[in-house]
Amino acid sequence: MTKVAYVEWPDGLIIGSAQWQVIEERVNNSRCDVLITNEMPFGAWRPMNSDYVAGEAQNWADENETALDTLSKLNVKAVLSSRPIVMQGKLVNEAFALENGNYTALHHKHFFPAEQGWHEAAWFHQIMPGFDVHKVAGLNIGVQLCTELMFTEKSRQYGRDGADLIVVPRASGENTVNWNAACA
Repeated sequence: MTKVAYVEWPDGLIIGSAQWQVIEERVNNSRCDVLITNEMPFGAWRPMNSDYVAGEAQNWADENETALDTLSKLNVKAVLSSRPIVMQGKLVNEAFALENGNYTALHHKHFFPAEQGWHEAAWFHQIMPGFDVHKVAGLNIGVQLCTELMFTEKSRQYGRDGADLIVVPRASGENTVNWNAACA
């Protein structure tokens, strides 16, 4: 049996901080096989308003890129997460697996909110097509990033395509009412 753990770490997490050291110790002692993190877990949330700022986007991408090496050294078989990457003048939100130190891109977020505090539509676009099932740590995995969970037909399709687990890294903030309904 595969033991899967899900976490939603605090916004603004920085590798090497005292907060990270506590998290790292807890993960390493958890004995889980697969760790699912929240959406783009490192650095502060940037798309607070609809004005895309290229320098801030690059800084955020760099913060998450820097974290990959540390994530790959956690005492788990696989880490599933997402990160912002600058591509073609905007960000993509790329879901990925880190398995045995190997990085695999799994999915790009397709559906972006445009509301107060969550102006992803102005900051992100999608390049990688599709919602495909991937084999990670012996499991058939589908990925929906954050608000994509609201599009239930994608979840149904993953089931038809043989997914054992649908992974949903998300940044829900403090109000989880809509998430409880979407995940029920």
